[in-house]
Amino acid sequence: MKRKLSLVLAAVMVAGSLAACGGSSQPAATTAAPAATEATAAETEAAAAETEAAAAETEAAAPEAGGFKDTIKFARPADPADLDPTIGDDTYSTRMYHSIIPGLVQVDANGEIVPDLAESWEVSEDGLTWTFHLRPGLKFADGSDVTIEDWQFSFDRAKNTEESYWKYTAEPIVSVEGDNETVIITIAEENPAFLAYLTLFNMGLQSKAHFDELGGTYDGGWPLGAGAYYVTEWAHDQYVALDANPYYYKEGYPKTPHVRFETVGEDNSRTMMLQGGEIDIMSDLPFSSAAVTDAADGVSVVEWPSTQQRYLVLNNEANPAFADVKVRQALMMGTDFQQLIDMCLYGFGQKSNSFLSPKQLGYNTSLPEYTYDVEGAKALLAEAGYPDGFDVTFTLRAGNALFEQIGTIIQDQWSKIGVRVNIESMDNAALRELQNEMKLEMVIGTWTDDMPDPSQLTQYLLDYETNHGFYTNWKSDACNELFAEASKEMDDAKRYELYNQIQEICHDEVALPSLFNANEIVAQRDALTGFVQTPYGQYILEDVTVAE
Repeated sequence: MKRKLSLVLAAVMVAGSLAACGGSSQPAATTAAPAATEATAAETEAAAAETEAAAAETEAAAPEAGGFKDTIKFARPADPADLDPTIGDDTYSTRMYHSIIPGLVQVDANGEIVPDLAESWEVSEDGLTWTFHLRPGLKFADGSDVTIEDWQFSFDRAKNTEESYWKYTAEPIVSVEGDNETVIITIAEENPAFLAYLTLFNMGLQSKAHFDELGGTYDGGWPLGAGAYYVTEWAHDQYVALDANPYYYKEGYPKTPHVRFETVGEDNSRTMMLQGGEIDIMSDLPFSSAAVTDAADGVSVVEWPSTQQRYLVLNNEANPAFADVKVRQALMMGTDFQQLIDMCLYGFGQKSNSFLSPKQLGYNTSLPEYTYDVEGAKALLAEAGYPDGFDVTFTLRAGNALFEQIGTIIQDQWSKIGVRVNIESMDNAALRELQNEMKLEMVIGTWTDDMPDPSQLTQYLLDYETNHGFYTNWKSDACNELFAEASKEMDDAKRYELYNQIQEICHDEVALPSLFNANEIVAQRDALTGFVQTPYGQYILEDVTVAE
């Protein structure tokens, strides 16, 4: 398999994780992006050099003759749920946001926090005042100037939009002041994750004037930002069209005038369109199809290190059997996770014993693996009052080959412990609606962290009021107390120990069992170069070109 991009980015992430596990997590003063520590500098440089070599190889594979297409056609299996970055929470929305609504800082391909609309920053000694120096002459995509009122408006929406899953990231903010050159943010108390919070899409810059022109809502519309692209059309369940921002701060970028995100639900249909040249790049390529797709003429599979996780979401409101921790533990004993990984991932991932990704800061490496034990699982089910097992409906997203494969394997494995799994499929929109209403017994959960900090997913899992504990109906006062303490702890070692305790409780109670951690793979035409997907899922499109 060609697999053009090697996994050296993962080495950079690991180096960054090791460096972040000791000492204070926030320096008194920071300028531009945090530098690597001396202990990891050599390793990081070596990995970066290898990354550059791999990227050069990718560029070299592109055809040289002729010009470039004016549109990138990117096929994905589902439509965005919401183009409002303040409230969006689904994968097919959040991965687009960076190109449209960037913020002060961003995450790069190596998972590091780097400048974006701000070119540098510093923090006061008490950690309460963050001063960001903006790039000169920032404009929105309509040519209007970016003002301090736009920053105040954007952070206010992030903090005070009640239906937002992410408002906790802006809750530390007390005030936002400044001018066209500087944004000064004051927070209530020192926060170990605040810089990471600022990379999250809900903290991106939105035009207040555009919002007001739409009547104070994005219903039927979308935000206007200062990113590489801006939205021009959204034909629901068909495509989202973007045009290049003529006022983008990076001169000469983006390189391609238009992007079209096309919604094509069936995996096979996307693959055939790619091979036929109807699209230039596709996401969600089934791992089982990677080798065959990569061998096709003019097409390559590209692998990106990722914090992407797959879970079993066990909703104990829809199926009362799941309310008993012994039942959940029995299901884990009745699951052969290694068989799942071997049969589903084809070398593109690994085990994850926690709800957190092994590639995320704070991952607990000491958690034990669930032991496959059919007889032990039967005994535990009998102890819980289910000697003859029970029935469960497993709802899968239609057209997803990986999910169908997981469903079939789980159905077979659990039949051995007396649990009868009925598989049903439905389109993504219907599935999301029923899941939001807590009506689905069991689904496959997908999560990719959007920022380099464990707080995002932990908050999402523990936030019972907003999403019923990742739609499981599980909650833990003990975990919430530990999370509150971790959110204030400035010493990394102590902070990650608190996260270790949270993960231990979630593991013991089988709150959100992880099936595996998987890398991202995209399939693309060899004519396409310059695409980047960060370890936290965001697409970086500004350097993409497609040769004619």
